[in-house]
Amino acid sequence: MNGEQNLRLIREIEANRALLLTAYRQNPALLARAEPRIRELLRDVGASATTTREEGGDGTLHHLPR
Repeated sequence: MNGEQNLRLIREIEANRALLLTAYRQNPALLARAEPRIRELLRDVGASATTTREEGGDGTLHHLPR
C-alpha cells in the first residue's frame, strides 16, 4: 500500500468507528450490553472529543484505539 491508500483506509476506519460509537451513545440498552473495552473506549473518546472542542477544534478524533 502506498501513503494515499493508507490514509484512505485510516479515514474509512475512523468513519466506521465514529458510526459505531455514535450507535452506542444513542442506545443505552446497547451500551449496557457492550464489552467493558467498548465502555472504556467511549469514556476515553468522550474526554478527547471534549478537549478537542475546547481547544477550538471540531471534536474530530485523530487517533485510533489502542
